[in-house]
Amino acid sequence: ARFLLLALAPAPCTKGGRSLRPYMHNLLLSSAAACRSLEGVQNFRPVRSLPGLFRSASLEQATASDAAFLLDSARVRTIVDLRNDDEIARARATATPVGLSLLAAF
Repeated sequence: ARFLLLALAPAPCTKGGRSLRPYMHNLLLSSAAACRSLEGVQNFRPVRSLPGLFRSASLEQATASDAAFLLDSARVRTIVDLRNDDEIARARATATPVGLSLLAAF
């Protein structure tokens, strides 16, 4: 993975009517939704040991529905790009307008 995506936590989770400790929250999505396949973004998935942290491949190919999912459902608010300059240049050469906008926003 070349991107780390950090998200905000929603309301506290509960189990059996009891609130779980913050570090135990499933902060963002059910595991099925968190691992759902995005149209243009490959390999999007949560980092299991760090709630609220996701990883993915290049975001340059993101579609409008991918961006909506990342921003609205997964609540991604910070993107850390771990690629070198050559990798970024190659990805941007084939980027979608939505993918470029998504990256430019961060």
